[in-house]
Amino acid sequence: MAEDKTTLSKRKLVINKARSQVGAHYLLGTRGQIPGQGDLVILPNILSPPDEQVLFTAANGKNRCSGRHGHTAVKVLPIGDPGQKSHLASPAMYKWHRVVTWRYVNKLYGECCKDKAHFDCIGLINWCLGDINRRVFYRNLSISEVRALCETINKGGVNYTDLCAADILIRKDNGHIGLAVGEGLALVVQAEYEATGVVVGPVGQWTFHGRLPRSFWEG
Repeated sequence: MAEDKTTLSKRKLVINKARSQVGAHYLLGTRGQIPGQGDLVILPNILSPPDEQVLFTAANGKNRCSGRHGHTAVKVLPIGDPGQKSHLASPAMYKWHRVVTWRYVNKLYGECCKDKAHFDCIGLINWCLGDINRRVFYRNLSISEVRALCETINKGGVNYTDLCAADILIRKDNGHIGLAVGEGLALVVQAEYEATGVVVGPVGQWTFHGRLPRSFWEG
């Protein structure tokens, strides 16, 4: 399927919007919220229990953020000391001990969540596409619903070699979603997982490559 030049400008806007969020944190149930927005809060600056620091950790009703703990830029940050007022005054300059409670319990050091946007994979898609077509994105769509939109023009998806800007990439049996950067670049923007947050990286393997219909961009 050839590139649709008539919708390219809007599709580029979506990709630029997604790329602007690289470095945002991954947290299930979020769509761009910064702590203090919606139900996303910063956990109290206390040690409870004493061996589990949760300083500067964002949480919603179900999950706590692990603050990009595997990202290279975070790894080089010094570990914050809650006993030093200067560390508490500038939390973004340090990594903080926290506990991840989604899927497993694991102690690790992650980035400060203060003033950071938070997304899960479908939350990033909803956030990026919501301004383009409010008629469709009047609510948060699920991954399967976004896939169904793509399947209205090609149920089998599009070829890997034909990926264009803002094409939809899905894998894990509708369990994960990202946006193709397109324009000849084999790259994807995605809210990847807890360790990395929102990233741009090589496309890799996806089970479905979809494209939203022209009517979506014109709607």
